[in-house]
Amino acid sequence: MILLQVFIPCHRYVRVPKWLTFVGYVPWATLVGVALGFTPMNPIKALRWSAVINDVISVVHHGDHDADGGAARHQGRLVITRRLKFLDWLCMGMMALAVFAMFMMSGA
Repeated sequence: MILLQVFIPCHRYVRVPKWLTFVGYVPWATLVGVALGFTPMNPIKALRWSAVINDVISVVHHGDHDADGGAARHQGRLVITRRLKFLDWLCMGMMALAVFAMFMMSGA
């Protein structure tokens, strides 16, 4: 079994099997997508919910990268400036506001 070092959000390097990394994820996601094609699921509703999930996850992912971009322990001497950090967090706040508005307007 091939093991790769992967950096996970808790800021530790962990050795994981290759099939759990992005390289291994693509074939599994493709098989799941093909299998979903044979279900009676409405493809437009599935597309909408995949967009909703993507929007929610992107805010969390963006916040994690914002925290890493200003940390010298991760970036070394290539940390972002205060102005860029402010604009980055502002953009993430706008994304979070858009996700909040999306949930409020959907009636969920």
